[in-house]
Amino acid sequence: MATAAALQGVNDGPSAGQLLAIIGGAIPIMGILGYTAVKILGPITQAVARRIGGGGGEGDALRGEVDELRAGMDELRHQLLDTQERLDFTERLLARQRAPEQLPGG
Repeated sequence: MATAAALQGVNDGPSAGQLLAIIGGAIPIMGILGYTAVKILGPITQAVARRIGGGGGEGDALRGEVDELRAGMDELRHQLLDTQERLDFTERLLARQRAPEQLPGG
């Protein structure tokens, strides 16, 4: 007599050949996903590492540019102060020349 399981057609799971076919199809997909993850996450992790380390060529270049701009601003401030002093001097000279003319007849 046959067992009840054999009569009902109980499936014991996929065969060895079916498992190999599933794994064989999953390997290329996993490879593509891994490659994509490395290509996407690689530059991100490098940028984070540079940020944490506080280094990088860009930081030095930006620092140099900021220092150059500061020096330019200091020069402009100096020129503006010089121009303001000259303007004040000119206004004082003009005020002295007008004062005698404005006094009532003497």
